Amino acid sequence: MTVHEEVEECVEHIDEHLIPENSEIMSKAEEIEDIADEEQEDVDDDDDDEPDEWDQRIIKTGCHDENLKLQLCHADTGDWRQCIQEMADFRKCWDLNNNNQRTSTVDNDNVDI
Repeated sequence: MTVHEEVEECVEHIDEHLIPENSEIMSKAEEIEDIADEEQEDVDDDDDDEPDEWDQRIIKTGCHDENLKLQLCHADTGDWRQCIQEMADFRKCWDLNNNNQRTSTVDNDNVDI
C-alpha cells in the first residue's frame, strides 16, 4: 500500500467516525426546531394574557419597572440584602409618584403603632 492510499484510507476512517450522517444532522435540526416551536407557543400564550390584578396595581403606581427589577434581583439572589440598590430605586419612584398619599386610607390614620 502506498503512502497516498494509506492517507486516503485514514481520511475515509475519519470521515466515517467524526462527521455525522446527514440523517443525524437533520434529526437534530428537527429537534431544535420543535423545541423552538414549543417555546414560541408558550410566548404566544403569555402575550394573550391581560395583566392580573396585582400587575394592574403595580402598573398604577408608576413603578412597574422598578418593582420588576427588585423582584428579579430577589429571584436571582434569594437575598433581599443583595438588592439594596433596587429597593432604593423602587422607594424613590414610589415617593416621586406620591404613592403614600394615593394609597393611604382613613383606617391607616387611626392605627396606633
